[in-house]
Amino acid sequence: MPEIKQVNAILSNPGPSDPAGRVTVGHYVVEGGLLTLVDSDGKPLRRRAGDRYTHKLQPGENPDAVACRMTLLAYHAAQGDMANFNRPIHISNQHWS
Repeated sequence: MPEIKQVNAILSNPGPSDPAGRVTVGHYVVEGGLLTLVDSDGKPLRRRAGDRYTHKLQPGENPDAVACRMTLLAYHAAQGDMANFNRPIHISNQHWS
């Protein structure tokens, strides 16, 4: 079994409204140059269609950086329509008739 590695993917940097910022944790393994997102027990994560989150590493690619990007992708896919639930709503001063 390959080593399960962990990455912390930044969801939002610290700022006035969120002094701590936010991160999501991801896990991955690399076998034969194929990076696969997994859970903390090593079970592959799957997209809604059922296929795994994988990426064939190219020479010189940083596995941690790739895993961070993929973790963000998986996070946003899992959030679905709820990802923007608490977003600011900007309403113009137009009058509706």
